Amino acid sequence: KGYQPKLPTKERKALKQAYVYLEKKRCKALTQVREALQGKPHQKLKQTLKRWLKKPTYKEIAQMPAAAVLPDLLLPIVSSLLLHPAWLVGVDLQDTGSQTPKQLKPAAVESLLAIRGSVIHDLRKQAKRVRYQMNLFTELYSPTYKDYVEDMKQIQGILGDIQDSMVLDEFLNSVFHSDLKHKAPQLAELLQANRYKSWQQWQTLQQNYLKPETRQAFRQILLTESGN
Repeated sequence: KGYQPKLPTKERKALKQAYVYLEKKRCKALTQVREALQGKPHQKLKQTLKRWLKKPTYKEIAQMPAAAVLPDLLLPIVSSLLLHPAWLVGVDLQDTGSQTPKQLKPAAVESLLAIRGSVIHDLRKQAKRVRYQMNLFTELYSPTYKDYVEDMKQIQGILGDIQDSMVLDEFLNSVFHSDLKHKAPQLAELLQANRYKSWQQWQTLQQNYLKPETRQAFRQILLTESGN
């Protein structure tokens, strides 16, 4: 609905069709959630968790100091993040080994997202996992550690905005049974403009994390306990 004030009357009326469809889906989903929460599998899970909380059990490794095992917990997921192919989407690979994000025009970004959007979205999910895992241990590291957590939050947010916009575009195409550019051209332009803005924000982070020194510093901070 945040787009509505910027749209002409004709397009605002067209969007009402989408709102009606969404409301029906929301009601159906709400019913399914209520049924799931009241169902036997969920009730069984709750009882199992309650029993565990009364008498929790852990693996032997839990007896070791957290600082001793944190690098082993965090480095694997950070390595998966840094090795993700999405870092190289829209990047010029030079013979010298340098990697520079291309300065693409909006139409080129749209084409790239249509082809590699799922790869970029997968990086967002990986950044989310890294962020949540790292968030658990901020008190055990130096303040610099939090800077990387904030970067993960930004990556998750920016790539999430791109994904949400693409999903909305596809959803409206299906509701209208036609290309959004024909049914609501101004809305289509707004969505594309927002995706391009997010893409430019992403490129700043992308370029930084393609630098060997940034990647090495990220790994190194995980090996350095606060106070050491």
